[in-house]
Amino acid sequence: MKQYDVFICGNFGYSNNQLDGQTVKTRLLKDELSNALGPQNVVYSDTSQWKKEPFLLYKEVKENFKNSRCIIVLLAQKGIRLLLPSFVRWKKKYGKSLRYVVIGGWLPDYAKRDWILASSLKNLDGLYVETQSMKEELNKLGITRVSVLPNFRRFEKMNPGSKHIKLPLRAVILSRIMKEKGIHTAVEAVHSINNRAEEPCITLDIYGQVSKKYAEEFQALLRNKGNIAYKGYLEAEKIQKTLLQYDIMLFPTYYHGEGMPGTIIDAYAAGLPVVASDWKYNSQLVNSGETGILFAPQSTEDLVKKLDGLMSDLQLIERMHGNCLQKAAEYHADKVLEELKQTLYSYMSANERRPPD
Repeated sequence: MKQYDVFICGNFGYSNNQLDGQTVKTRLLKDELSNALGPQNVVYSDTSQWKKEPFLLYKEVKENFKNSRCIIVLLAQKGIRLLLPSFVRWKKKYGKSLRYVVIGGWLPDYAKRDWILASSLKNLDGLYVETQSMKEELNKLGITRVSVLPNFRRFEKMNPGSKHIKLPLRAVILSRIMKEKGIHTAVEAVHSINNRAEEPCITLDIYGQVSKKYAEEFQALLRNKGNIAYKGYLEAEKIQKTLLQYDIMLFPTYYHGEGMPGTIIDAYAAGLPVVASDWKYNSQLVNSGETGILFAPQSTEDLVKKLDGLMSDLQLIERMHGNCLQKAAEYHADKVLEELKQTLYSYMSANERRPPD
């Protein structure tokens, strides 16, 4: 039976090409570890279609678990509640290293309400969350093997240079298109600003996969909104090049599960300051006046005010451009994943497996 160094279990979204924060991070981690260890040494199970063949998936997951040295799970609420107790039992039975890389910021609140989940989390060899605040919240629950692993991206590193900004300001949204991402707040703010001006002073392009539940409302929202357009969704390899066409990113979320949004890192990698809602952990990632501006969640009025301020001080955007490129370097995959890779190498070396040269 083939033995693997690492088994990754998560929602890769391959079957339906689901593209969101969860699938992007899960795919990227698999690719990074495959490059580091060799693709022949990494196996994965995609949970995206578990409802169609749950028993077959469960069997596959168990086999991959048994045949791998290190197990890394990247599961959301339903998946982690269903599978983590089994993973903990198998970890003890088969003597495996079990680690959980969290996507988003939902886990601390969820663990407070679910003592079974909290108990399972205490049995992990490693729990990796996206922010220091999340780590501190979990520590208060007696969950101690917690490390901060920020969200990350692989992108072309750019040297800060001069960027000339002029009106109309080119704004972009890159997000799942759903109500809780605050799309309506951004659209109404941009529309309001342009309505009162003789000529449009800001444009807004929107990228992302549209939630089926929100599709009709989203179409109605964009109707008769000049200078605001939906541009479809972007494959990962096209994101940085596309974002270079813009001046700022809008991130008006009030989504309850928001953690450390990868879309903000995408913006920084292209030198875009982020105008973000002051929601959840956004203030830990967006330094107001340095790499972006924060506004009150769900407040069209405050977003209009903050955009007005930027349009009256275009040089501030130009200064923030360089800051964003410098900030992006902190979230490059090479830097963020180094400690995790070394941890895996150490474990495998102790179990007769040397890391590649």
